[in-house]
Amino acid sequence: MLSISTLGFRGEALPSIGSVARLSIASRPKGAAHGYEIRVEGGVLSPPRPAPLSGGTRVEVRDLFFATPARLKFLKSDRAEAAAAVDVVRRLALARPDVAFTVVAEERGPLTWAAREDTAEGRMARLAEVLGAEAGRNVLAVEGERGGVRLSGLAGLPTFSKANSLSQFLFVNGRPVRDKLLMGALRAAYSDLLPSDRFPVLALFLTLDPREVDVNVHPAKTEVRFRDGGNVRALLIRTLTDALAARLPRTAATMADRLVSLARTPELEARPAAPAVGWAARSYAPDPALGGGYDWRASPARPQALEPAPAAVFGLDEPGFSAGGQGAFDVGAPSVDARADRAVPDATDLDKPLGAA
Repeated sequence: MLSISTLGFRGEALPSIGSVARLSIASRPKGAAHGYEIRVEGGVLSPPRPAPLSGGTRVEVRDLFFATPARLKFLKSDRAEAAAAVDVVRRLALARPDVAFTVVAEERGPLTWAAREDTAEGRMARLAEVLGAEAGRNVLAVEGERGGVRLSGLAGLPTFSKANSLSQFLFVNGRPVRDKLLMGALRAAYSDLLPSDRFPVLALFLTLDPREVDVNVHPAKTEVRFRDGGNVRALLIRTLTDALAARLPRTAATMADRLVSLARTPELEARPAAPAVGWAARSYAPDPALGGGYDWRASPARPQALEPAPAAVFGLDEPGFSAGGQGAFDVGAPSVDARADRAVPDATDLDKPLGAA
């Protein structure tokens, strides 16, 4: 029992579904002349009868919970239930790229995914079909092995991320799972590349001895228990970090260091300094050649107020403010006569008190 490698199907699920829905199973083995079908409606089994089927097996479930109205009212909308069914088939399609899948829903056209080779190129093509062409262009192939556990698949670049983890697909021996240990390892691998509210797109496949993993810890078989969980976690983190580090800088600090190094100018070579200009002289005479022999004092537009005044001599012992020496400065004639006694007040102004309009 511990070495079973096939996914199988729980036998008690078929009678349970047949007791609450209309169930039909049609099958035709390869090379058989005819196909046969059985029907179960509300727990009542009908005998086998011939069915037109080209080959393979078809399981059809209709009117779920029609026999149990108490359960029927707890179903979600048709759109939500159809989306959940498509998600299950999407995970199976990523797990088996060598198998063709077709999904037919009432509210959308049929989804068909052709069979591909079970190689890195085939998985990348299947991922592009399931998740979109943009996702297929933003993933890289990863592969690693540690302690008897092999990891392969596709990991998304940090430049292409989602707002939720619905585009993360993990498989253990071909079984789609959503294990807490594996999800934590993914967050650790992308912790230096993505913020905590962004999630990469990826499809990773773990292959190991079936005796090293227990898949019966949850009824939905979505959680697993590894005998050596630390080895699996280390394999995931190391393989992803090494593959991503080869494509882009790992941390924002590394990117900043690279930008600074690119912007830094090279150091200038040492060269002798130019001779210093002496400014210690007490007088400075401009070079006439530089000014073209121009003398501003000879200009006809020279202001009259700039006429040189006779030198004033201030007596050291003269009392007061040295009015005699200050009077020698020529400041020119006043430009406006501002004497108040020259203006004769108007009779109208004299008849009104101050402040009256």
